[in-house]
Amino acid sequence: MAYLIISDSEPLNRQSVLKISSAQDIRYLYETDVEETEGNIYQIIDESGVLQQNGAIVLNNIPISDTGKASFEKRFLARARAIEDTPGFITIKVLRPLSDNTYVVLTQWESEQAFRDWQSSAAYNKAHKRRHTAEGLDQQPGVLSNKPYHKVYQIIN
Repeated sequence: MAYLIISDSEPLNRQSVLKISSAQDIRYLYETDVEETEGNIYQIIDESGVLQQNGAIVLNNIPISDTGKASFEKRFLARARAIEDTPGFITIKVLRPLSDNTYVVLTQWESEQAFRDWQSSAAYNKAHKRRHTAEGLDQQPGVLSNKPYHKVYQIIN
């Protein structure tokens, strides 16, 4: 199994660690094949592309109730996959939490502007067309345990 670790402290003796920064904090990301106890641990349940050492990282945090996990995962695993064809897109990783109920959808972009351009694109609208409708996970009782939020980070070399 593949895992992704998101940590507030720099891991020791690790290769391929991404150091990312927002206006509020610094985080460290790395992948491993072993379930660890340091940082927030996520199982990678879907991915496309490979993390690069440059660009912008977006962490879309989606708090899901215990009873909503199966619905959420089913929906994400059946996603349209239109994001992969978006200019500036590098990678996406859908992450199942092992220590809490907040799933993370990590995307990487060539720049923050590429992410912002995607947010106003037809591909974004297609991917989110069910939002705020009876079919949307946000409207189904018992799926979300809190309001989703995202944070944009820059990779620090």
